[in-house]
Amino acid sequence: MLPKSISVRSNGYLKMTNQAGANHRGKTRGPTRTGNTSQLSGAQKVYVQGGKKEEEPLELEVYNQGMFKTELCNKWQETGACPYGDHCQFAHGIEELRPVIRHPRYKTEVCRMVLAGDVCPYGHRCHFRHALTEQEKFMDHLK
Repeated sequence: MLPKSISVRSNGYLKMTNQAGANHRGKTRGPTRTGNTSQLSGAQKVYVQGGKKEEEPLELEVYNQGMFKTELCNKWQETGACPYGDHCQFAHGIEELRPVIRHPRYKTEVCRMVLAGDVCPYGHRCHFRHALTEQEKFMDHLK
């Protein structure tokens, strides 16, 4: 089974997003676009599983790139075909899947919905983790 997306937690996240442009309150804006190209700054090399040999990782260049082709296409995954073809914003295979640079705290805290025993409406897109530790499961049983 292919991963839905590839997340990369970056120690240089704040430095990289500041290069893309931060406003005076410290929040970052998305990459600026000039014509049809995104501003590419803060390149990093990232290694993910999926090379020719199992122990051989793929080397990918990661940029502050927006969200284009950072998640697998649902239609392509289900049927092997996509009505949007080459114009689809989603990846049609692991080769097209681009890693996303995430904040260092991405998925480090438990989702409040999951902690409350509810289903999170954001699913895999949630910025909080859905897996509970043994201690969190134990605390949940005490309620």
